[in-house]
Amino acid sequence: GSLGIRKKLTARLKERGIHHSSQTRYFSYFYKGNSKTVVGDGDELRLREAKVIHWPEAELALVLGTKHEIVGYSLANDFTAIEIEARGRTPDFDGTYHGKVWQGSCSIGPRIVAPHEININEMDIGLRIERDGVVIYDHTYSTQRRKREFRDLADLIVDYSQSFGIDPPL
Repeated sequence: GSLGIRKKLTARLKERGIHHSSQTRYFSYFYKGNSKTVVGDGDELRLREAKVIHWPEAELALVLGTKHEIVGYSLANDFTAIEIEARGRTPDFDGTYHGKVWQGSCSIGPRIVAPHEININEMDIGLRIERDGVVIYDHTYSTQRRKREFRDLADLIVDYSQSFGIDPPL
């Protein structure tokens, strides 16, 4: 299935000396977007380029307030254009950002949940894709496996994005 393909692609990239950002010490969290790049629950996700290999990812979205504080969480279904992400990072190009952010690259929803409504430290996040009644992708992960505290992420997102000239709204 799709998860097996993803593992094979990641291994192939590793053989070439290219590591997925989740497997390195580099920070890979960033400002995902707004209504120009993120669509609503049930809206159509889009591939970046037809000839580039993509894989789906279930993610947890942090919703930031005007002072970059966490005001909510939501599910986020996401595409990664792995061949673009694998181009790596230079002072002028962040392959992770360009491999993950474009119009229709992510959906969010079905709702935003306030931090006090859930225990974010013990949550399973998953994504299942079915076509004609057949499951073609099914993957779940636990927030317990994260490498950083959620409360630390907002400043890291802002600082990292700004290092590439991308300013999240204030």
